[in-house]
Amino acid sequence: MEESRERLPSDAAGAMSRDPVPAISAAAVSQRIREALYRSAEQRADAIQVDVRGGAVTLSGTVRSWQERGEIQRAAWSLHGVETVDDRLIVSS
Repeated sequence: MEESRERLPSDAAGAMSRDPVPAISAAAVSQRIREALYRSAEQRADAIQVDVRGGAVTLSGTVRSWQERGEIQRAAWSLHGVETVDDRLIVSS
């Protein structure tokens, strides 16, 4: 019986290559944050500014609680392609 093996792509040196990570957009991160805030119903999503450069996301604005800040951070991290999150959110009750 003959074995069937799938060959993975490799570069000239024989190292395995991976598919490129898709670029993320500020709109996609903002949408995830809006969804998180909609669930918590505590803060307006338009009070949060999102800047995306490559895989780096910067969050700024004012939130009402530490819990809300955590939800926004998790929303930003949840997108494939996010490499760093610079949290500049201010908690103000």
